Amino acid sequence: VTAPSDGRYTAEIVPDRLGRHSLSLFLGTSDDDREAATPLLGALVVIVSCPAWLVADPVTRTCTCDVGYEPVPPATHGQLVERCAQCKRGLFKGQMGSSPCTRCAAGTVQPRSGSSSCDKCTAGAFQPEEGQSRCEVCEG
Repeated sequence: VTAPSDGRYTAEIVPDRLGRHSLSLFLGTSDDDREAATPLLGALVVIVSCPAWLVADPVTRTCTCDVGYEPVPPATHGQLVERCAQCKRGLFKGQMGSSPCTRCAAGTVQPRSGSSSCDKCTAGAFQPEEGQSRCEVCEG
């Protein structure tokens, strides 16, 4: 909480979960002297939502990456996701969450970025490698 010279207070709230949170602000000289502090306001209700580039996971109640997107930089276990990028061509991600994109299996491809699945090569075409964006035409 900061108090500039104009008498207005600014509080930055960084919750780790979505939803409704209760907050009380007190004016005082230290955190240890709450009884001597003057309540600035009664309990405030703060509603926390995800930024436009993230989606809300209803199970974990956190902001995370949508289908076809992965966290940037890669998230470690328990780390909050701050930014997501589309899966590159040849990769996919079929579920929302903080996991990285996965390579398309051999025999499948993904020519578009931000995809949730891979496409099988059509008759007369093949792809022997993982993580590819186009099928090769069979010769002969």
